[in-house]
Amino acid sequence: MEKDSLFFVIAHNKCSLVNLESHVSFFKYSFELTAGERLTSDSLVRKIHFAYEILAKYFLFGARQECSLSKIAASSFFRPNSTAVSTKRGWFGAQTTTIAPLSPHVMLFLHEEMTFLLSANLNNVRVTGALNLHSSSLPSLSTCSLGVDLSGRPNLVPSEDVFIDFTSSSSAAKLDCCLSNENLFLARYDVENISCPLKLKVTVRIREADKIVETSICCKSELPKNVRMQELKLRFQLPEGTVNAILLGGGTSLLASFSMEKETNEGIWQAKSLFGGAEVDSTISIAVSTVDDVQSIKRRLNNFVCSFHVEDFSFFRLAVSKFKICDQSRSPIPVERKTRQRLSCANARINLYTENTP
Repeated sequence: MEKDSLFFVIAHNKCSLVNLESHVSFFKYSFELTAGERLTSDSLVRKIHFAYEILAKYFLFGARQECSLSKIAASSFFRPNSTAVSTKRGWFGAQTTTIAPLSPHVMLFLHEEMTFLLSANLNNVRVTGALNLHSSSLPSLSTCSLGVDLSGRPNLVPSEDVFIDFTSSSSAAKLDCCLSNENLFLARYDVENISCPLKLKVTVRIREADKIVETSICCKSELPKNVRMQELKLRFQLPEGTVNAILLGGGTSLLASFSMEKETNEGIWQAKSLFGGAEVDSTISIAVSTVDDVQSIKRRLNNFVCSFHVEDFSFFRLAVSKFKICDQSRSPIPVERKTRQRLSCANARINLYTENTP
């Protein structure tokens, strides 16, 4: 069978011509989708490994498998470096194939997770970070060489697939790895001697005659001024016998919101954003059925679970001195390089209650 100046030889047993045509078409478009170029005698010689892999997946266990073009391309070890091939049918069955190439893209992502436990006698803050690389539309067997400045920063612990080389001055590190058009974990690290980025002050007032409890929450960010803390959320237990709770307006309380979960008897105080050095204060009025146990009320309203996240900021203070992508022949590849940093905090604990709490 001849198709596009190529000869396809298929050994078959009682197979119709239509079925043979479907095999040839599937192989042709799978190759073009995966390799990113038209199927010709030259491209087949240069990328014969693509052809072998497609045939191995298509005729797995000696029989034809029900595969789609997208699944063939996604499961290939040699990732595609172009968009999907678009085909148009013209007059008399003529076909026009168009291939739109994608520009290679590499992103260095630094993600830090913060946990802390604050109380009257304890200030335990811990930050654990990870370096990851996300790449797409790169040729197979591409490599990355990354230079990171480590002066005054924590030591990196690389993954098994990454080679790390420290310079003689120990102020810089070079990381070398192979890329595979997917997320790649590079290294992890721990940051010590970090102060808590959140300062919290709580005042509880009890009006026994009206059975009303008012709690004032003043929250201040200790981050740099140009850094914004987002989705700041404080969860706390409401007093037993809570009937209703509302946020009183006025002042900076307009920047905050409050909701109540009756099933768990929890209050959720939230501020959408808070810049470094800024503070927001608000007062929550809680109607209760009894105010007999004053210490239990104060204990509940001074115990918080905190969560937030910060974009484009990290305690690692990432400084990249080298970011080079090469192909299998060690020639540089023009790619779009980006870096992203993110700090997140979830389920951190703040307990301000003491026996002398006013």
